[in-house]
Amino acid sequence: MKTLTLIFCFWSFGVALAQRTAIEFELNGKPSHEQLMDSIEISKNPFTRFMGEWTLKDDRWIQNWGDKTDTIRIANHHTVSRQLNTQNSLLSIIDGPEPNGHIFWSYNPNTKEVSHLSSFGTIRAGVGQGTFDEKGDLSLKIRFEGEPNNTYRIYHYSWISKDSYNMRSIQYDNNHRPTGLFYEGTFNRIRQGFNTDRERKVFFDALKNQNEDDLRNYIHPNGIFMLEYQKTLKGHEQILAYYEKVFDEYKIVALNPLIEEVIELPGYKIEIGLFSQKIKSPRLKEPFQQNGKFWCIWKETTGGYKLYAYAQGYHRELTQEEYVVVDKGIVPANNGNLELRAYAAYGEKAIKNWDAQMRIDLYAEDAIFYPFADKAKVGLEVLKPYLKDYHKGDVEIDHIKVLPYEYVYLEDHILEYSLFEVDWRFKENSGTNEGKGIRLWKRQPDNSLKIYRHIGLHNQIER
Repeated sequence: MKTLTLIFCFWSFGVALAQRTAIEFELNGKPSHEQLMDSIEISKNPFTRFMGEWTLKDDRWIQNWGDKTDTIRIANHHTVSRQLNTQNSLLSIIDGPEPNGHIFWSYNPNTKEVSHLSSFGTIRAGVGQGTFDEKGDLSLKIRFEGEPNNTYRIYHYSWISKDSYNMRSIQYDNNHRPTGLFYEGTFNRIRQGFNTDRERKVFFDALKNQNEDDLRNYIHPNGIFMLEYQKTLKGHEQILAYYEKVFDEYKIVALNPLIEEVIELPGYKIEIGLFSQKIKSPRLKEPFQQNGKFWCIWKETTGGYKLYAYAQGYHRELTQEEYVVVDKGIVPANNGNLELRAYAAYGEKAIKNWDAQMRIDLYAEDAIFYPFADKAKVGLEVLKPYLKDYHKGDVEIDHIKVLPYEYVYLEDHILEYSLFEVDWRFKENSGTNEGKGIRLWKRQPDNSLKIYRHIGLHNQIER
């Protein structure tokens, strides 16, 4: 028999789960919560976007209860929201710090109205009604036991992204004027089950076992691959053409990836790690060893998690016998918005003027940079001497262009894929360098951007 189990967890943070309780009932053929979460598009429930687990962003709660407006920290807030046994209901259990409580919403498909019932603490019972607007934001008018007679509150649930919403509650008096009392917070989805262990294993096994079918199945159709010495590849045709040549030229006899860091963002998961591999080539008598770093950027799709971007660099410069390139790659273009173009222009000026401090100012205190042919530079204090030493050269820059090729805003972060080209002169010599990189920008309290994570890679260097 198919049943739906609602499990509500009462947390003892820093230790373990203290208590759990469950309600089981028949689904009678309806999709389970797990099925709804895997395929949101099959749900007809107007509350689908609220389903899941939520926590308070940055533990930040703003309130005014009559004296003054305060910003306080509420750690370990936890809300669990589930559909019940109709497609017109949602039950939310708030089981973090006291006061604990619950909220029940019911949708009337004929009147398009939402009915609200809630209970928090010992007496704070709420009753109200509301509606959705065309954007899917929800407004409710609610009266609470324990608040002055003839007062009510207007709640606005406004979506920031599919994984984040803002809730603001404003109290009004019997003349429908704001009393000045309010509270609000932004809630982020707790992304559980974004497990890419299987997908990552299949990808690296496909590289080792030369399995082009698995590469096609697990790489996003519009994927971006940034590989040392190779021009940036976009889409299945270019990526698979590259690996077809790799498989013709080389045989990977050992490949060991190691994840060092995982960054989860709305709809994306960034895995950063190190790898070692041993390769055989008919061009060389003995197998050769390569060590380096990689980024796997997984994108959530209705068909599961796909590898949207992959970057791979090494800890040293390779000889030409150790790598291959194909005559394929994207056409460089500046597709950045005004914000990213401004930061690109700032970076161009810093490099052209050999201004190390300007470069340093682009990075966050906890930044990590993965440079060409080198190991990671962890933290600004390590990055500073590296950049200062880098900018000591006597090379003159005749032309530099940093091109934000593709980007996506992810709440307080921007994931940017960029290209660069540099024309240089040194005494009687001159040349052109091209390359690419991925930068994860992080929004700062003053609304500026700083580079949080960065990997830089070169295209083939003419020798």
